[in-house]
Amino acid sequence: MTSRRIYAKRWNNKINTVTVFLQRIQPQNFFLAVALFFGTVLILITPIFMGPDEPAHFYTIARYSNGYVAPTQEDGKTGIRLQSGAAELRRFEKNPVSFRTYEYHKEVPKLLSLKLDSFRSSFYTQANFTAYSPIAYAHYIITYTAGALLNINPFILFMLMRLVGLLVYICLVFLAIKIIPRGKWLYVTLALLPMSLFIAGVIGADGLVIGSTMLLVAMIFNGIINPKVLNKKYLLYILGVVLVLGLSKQTYFLTALLLFALPAPKAYRKFKWYLALGAIFLIVTGCMFVWYMYTGKYTNISSGYAVDSSKQLQGVLHNPFFFVRAVLRSYITTNATPIYLGFIGVLGWLTISLPIWITVGWLLVLFKSAHGGKKVAKVLSSLLQWFIFIIVPLMLTMVLTLGLYLTWTPVGSALVDGLQGRYFLPIAAILLPLLVLNKSEPNDKSRVFILLSVMFLQISTLVVYAFYYIKFR
Repeated sequence: MTSRRIYAKRWNNKINTVTVFLQRIQPQNFFLAVALFFGTVLILITPIFMGPDEPAHFYTIARYSNGYVAPTQEDGKTGIRLQSGAAELRRFEKNPVSFRTYEYHKEVPKLLSLKLDSFRSSFYTQANFTAYSPIAYAHYIITYTAGALLNINPFILFMLMRLVGLLVYICLVFLAIKIIPRGKWLYVTLALLPMSLFIAGVIGADGLVIGSTMLLVAMIFNGIINPKVLNKKYLLYILGVVLVLGLSKQTYFLTALLLFALPAPKAYRKFKWYLALGAIFLIVTGCMFVWYMYTGKYTNISSGYAVDSSKQLQGVLHNPFFFVRAVLRSYITTNATPIYLGFIGVLGWLTISLPIWITVGWLLVLFKSAHGGKKVAKVLSSLLQWFIFIIVPLMLTMVLTLGLYLTWTPVGSALVDGLQGRYFLPIAAILLPLLVLNKSEPNDKSRVFILLSVMFLQISTLVVYAFYYIKFR
């Protein structure tokens, strides 16, 4: 045998070894490795306060950590008392428009020289605060409070909070992928989209909402396919997830309606079963309503637009057709481009659009992960279950659109302001599994394609984001 043939044989053996490894890797383990590495890199290269509404989220967390349920007043000004170092961080915030010329590496030594100082040492008035409950920020509050007690540098504390948010997202999605009976690779792809991974690594509530929605859907489908798991303990777990969703973003209390797709176990009468599900829905709705009625008058996340919710609502009621036209224009005209591109990835403070070939590449991988398996036994056997899994995403979309029109859009506007692709990731987490419930997981060839494509697209996204939009001079 010639040396050329020996070399070719060894090379083929190596390729076969890699192929076998890629075929055998578990989807949740692949997600864990990719999300942890690329998510951490995104955290490090993204300047502080460059996530969507990150200043408002950060100072709301500081508010809770310093013992304020709502902002207070001092000398006629509304704000909070917090650590002086945390207040000084705002000096390093840059306008998103100038993001491409931001020499972030030159600011890092200045950021590392800051000192956090003691609790309530400085009165802070500049930031708007969100109405999200402490449940949405529980992991951040624990991190912030621990860092403040240890007097950690505020910049390092900021990055630690981002990392903790990413880890919570990874844990939730890891469990969801492991639990969901079918559609594991589809969930891997959805959870690794540039928008999903980026939003999970900046301070805010979106990462928790996306991860919790995926976990809730996985638990419900698991209960439908394996009714033996349905017991009081399982329902309590579901109640906990739905409470987190409802108190993280008020719109998502509607996800509790997905529970009615669960079949009644043999050990329970149907009446008592659906009564228990109804009780869960009422508990979640009641907790959400009480919290937002209490805090709504204290908080505001709008940006100084001519917004008046009561006048806007009157306009919708008096002329609903104008509102319908505004919604249609927002979703089907060129103004909707940020929504659809943002579903895949618009990074930074929603100013960094990815090249079209990366966006199309991700759409192709999503399509492949949803159509790679053979037909198997049906999961949703009743029209009621199909109706629930279709109507809930539609209701979420409608309530989200109406909410943004009332609370974020100037009175009488012909478009709905604030619609962003990231808001539709949890909705996709409910709808997309319907495409794969009657199919097995992708075959070996499709799985290898998904793995290699996701890695290539992640690297490409990182390169584009780091070297074309962040100027390291």
